Amino acid sequence: MIMRSYGAAYYTETDNNQYGEPDLFLVHGKSFTRPAPDFVISRSNIGDVISVYGDDAWDLRSYGLAVNLNQGTLIFSTISDKRRDEAKWILFVLMYFSDAGRASALSVSTLVNYLKLIRNVDAFFGGRDIGYSDFFSSENLMAEYLSATKRNHLVAKLITIYGKISSLPSYLTGFKCHKGCMDVLDLYKSSFDRNNLQVPVIPPRILSNLINSLDKLLTDVFYNLDRLELFLVAILNDDNLGRCESYQRQNGRNAQTFEPFFEEIIELYGLQVFMNKYGVTNIPSLRSFLIKAQHGCALMMLIYSGMRKSELLSLKINSLRTSESNGKKTLRLCGFTSKLVGQKKAVSWITSEDILNAYSVANKLACLTGEKIGLTQNEIPLFISLAYLPISTSIRYDGVNVNVHGFANKSMEVFGVLEPDKFSISPDDIKFLDKIDPFRAWSQEKAFSVDEYWRFTAHQFRRSLAYYVAQSGLVSLPSLKRQLKHIGKEMTLYYCNSSALSEEFSTTEHVADLIQNTKPEADAIAYIECVYNSDEKVYGSHGNYVERHLSNDLSEGMAVEVIDRSELVKRFKNGLISYKETPLGACTKVGPCRERAIRSFAACTVCDRSVIKLSRLDRVIDKQASFVQSLESNYPDNVACRIERDELETLKKYRRRIIAKGG
Repeated sequence: MIMRSYGAAYYTETDNNQYGEPDLFLVHGKSFTRPAPDFVISRSNIGDVISVYGDDAWDLRSYGLAVNLNQGTLIFSTISDKRRDEAKWILFVLMYFSDAGRASALSVSTLVNYLKLIRNVDAFFGGRDIGYSDFFSSENLMAEYLSATKRNHLVAKLITIYGKISSLPSYLTGFKCHKGCMDVLDLYKSSFDRNNLQVPVIPPRILSNLINSLDKLLTDVFYNLDRLELFLVAILNDDNLGRCESYQRQNGRNAQTFEPFFEEIIELYGLQVFMNKYGVTNIPSLRSFLIKAQHGCALMMLIYSGMRKSELLSLKINSLRTSESNGKKTLRLCGFTSKLVGQKKAVSWITSEDILNAYSVANKLACLTGEKIGLTQNEIPLFISLAYLPISTSIRYDGVNVNVHGFANKSMEVFGVLEPDKFSISPDDIKFLDKIDPFRAWSQEKAFSVDEYWRFTAHQFRRSLAYYVAQSGLVSLPSLKRQLKHIGKEMTLYYCNSSALSEEFSTTEHVADLIQNTKPEADAIAYIECVYNSDEKVYGSHGNYVERHLSNDLSEGMAVEVIDRSELVKRFKNGLISYKETPLGACTKVGPCRERAIRSFAACTVCDRSVIKLSRLDRVIDKQASFVQSLESNYPDNVACRIERDELETLKKYRRRIIAKGG
């Protein structure tokens, strides 16, 4: 009889966990069997058993990025008793037998998400005498579940799980999957794909307001950081310091031995104005404020890096690295990702100096917390849970897994200390959303109604940054242009040049890949907005071409067909057209432009790929005139003066021509 062994798909040996391998599962021939209750599901990195098959919670935190209990543990206790064993078996099948796809290992977060679907199906069954094996073999039950559930993300997981299980032999899994069930799922998937809504790009005004609000808060915290650290160390080392009278009395203090109360001690440390500004009136509200500030740090770093939330939470302290080349500094956040390969992989993200205050605040809070529970420097997560700080109700460190702040509690988000009206949706914001996705009925979605508060999510920051970096022309708001100027240049330099793309950025699913994939669509949107939807007439050779198209002017015998948006995106993707914003309007030339490189604006007036707007031409003429006047006053006989004077005259001559002849 042939015996086969199967290893855990969520485990890959590394230097840090070479002793942490779960048990191998042995299968004898084609005999169906399940693991024994003491089968080891997880071990620590030194080989100690953490979870076994018989447990109702499988703790996999030693194998994944997520280190919160809920983020890295498969909890089966919420599944009904009669279906719990079968639920465990389904997860085991996925963990040991299924193909991890392009990833060389299954990520723990993926397994946690699989269990969410298994739980949801159990709730759907309710008190009925139905098992998962019945569900997997019944087209009617499958169709009933699909019509009952309203959450497309769960349906997507069901399609994935069922596809994996149905591809395995039934003697191995014990499940008989009918082709009819897959047909039902395929039919639903076709409509699901059509209706699946993309994550929205945050409108410029709202994103700019958020950046401003976060910057003000974190600059405030950073300015008070040293005093705040001294204050925290003091109250951590003295259980009575800053505490209220009743608390100190419980600790045996009296009127003669009371330590200074909160309002007295913050004045002593020079924090009275700061604390009063943010409504911090006692020790519990202090920790609440610190958690909100920590969340603000996380948002600022997401905005200026394009990281996923799980990638951000993988960062350790001292993860911000600076490199220098030709006198130019580049900042990188160095951490890990499992999204790219299914296992932990070292990777870095380009960022900018705009995160320095946020990073410094997060780093200081993390160091303070990590040292308090006895962690070494290389063990401390940048976003460690501040619940470890014993300054109010606290949690204990179990000596194995370190909890990070998952930012799942809405009441602990930074928005509690920001002005909500700054994130209220305006009619102009809806217009922007329509510009990005004109086929989506934004006005019919309550979440995007005028005067509703924008609901930020981590992936919105990633997608928005990709759009704005891929095509700066989409950033019409001057304040956001300034805010994203540096990060845009850095990411364009390191992420948008395929030939020079570093190995650490080139993996699929990195934000660099997202930016490159987003660029054709972002270019098309900016092109349509600047050229086809322009509020003013466009000139230049390409501008005239478009004007003839819009007015259906066939006077030159040139029939211009309407190009739909998808076709336009395809043309950008295939390199048949390009779009770059210029001082005079836009350039649609594919490839480098020598004239633009030497900053000759006049060259655009005779280029066959130019789009010129009169308002911009006037602005350039005014600035050029001032520049020439300055040169004539100081260097009248200089060659540069004559060149710039000729440039000005060419621009003026072009203006006179388009006014006289309409282009």
